[in-house]
Amino acid sequence: MTGNHRDYPGADLPPIDHLSLMKTKQVKRRVNANPSPAQIKQRHKWMLTGTLTAMHSRLNQLLSDKMIPYGRFRSELCAVRMSIALAQKDLKEVELRLTEYQFIDLGYANGWVGGKTPKIALECARLNHRPSSSNEGKCLTKYYCEICGYSYSIDSSD
Repeated sequence: MTGNHRDYPGADLPPIDHLSLMKTKQVKRRVNANPSPAQIKQRHKWMLTGTLTAMHSRLNQLLSDKMIPYGRFRSELCAVRMSIALAQKDLKEVELRLTEYQFIDLGYANGWVGGKTPKIALECARLNHRPSSSNEGKCLTKYYCEICGYSYSIDSSD
């Protein structure tokens, strides 16, 4: 009998095919490689936002505890809580500033050569991303995908 003692009695484990195992690892590495810059930024933003929120919440819990005496330690905790709140505010401001510059501008969809949609927009649609939109004027709408990192405009006055 091959296998370990936790297997069913008489169960034989198939031999390990190292070549196919290496191929699956390479395929997984290829699939997971090279996320877009917008995806990297989004992951970092989520991690940082979550960390700041968790720290702020924990400090609130500590400060609401009556076992922590008033004095220097408690005032230091309050100062840290204030600095975390400021860091959250700064993060939101930086995020707003980066939003304007992070996207690849595809121009006006009305003027795409031959009416062909760029590859990045087709790939975005294939991945079922829902581009956000904002009205820039009476007849101008700007569409953008935060995950893929592109934007384009449509002028409906034509």
